[in-house]
Amino acid sequence: MKLSTNIQKKAISFYSYGLNKEKYKKIEELAKQIQVYQNFISEIYYNNYFQKQKITCSKFITEMKIYRNKDFSSSFFQQICKQVYERYEKKKPPK
Repeated sequence: MKLSTNIQKKAISFYSYGLNKEKYKKIEELAKQIQVYQNFISEIYYNNYFQKQKITCSKFITEMKIYRNKDFSSSFFQQICKQVYERYEKKKPPK
């Protein structure tokens, strides 16, 4: 017995909705984790380096690796560190 095309489309639509919902949740969790890392690394950079000493970007990233969760992508983490470094490196310390 063949299912009608309309029923097949609805079944596929429902299935893809479930998949998209799962992907959305994973992306949302990743975005939250990235935001937490950005805030955390910004605080470390600001407190330890921004006002006190100069540090190269590569050395900063190397020092921050101890804070990376092993389940979190290394390349994402390095990119976050680089963004934080570049954001503060362009500014002058507050008076």
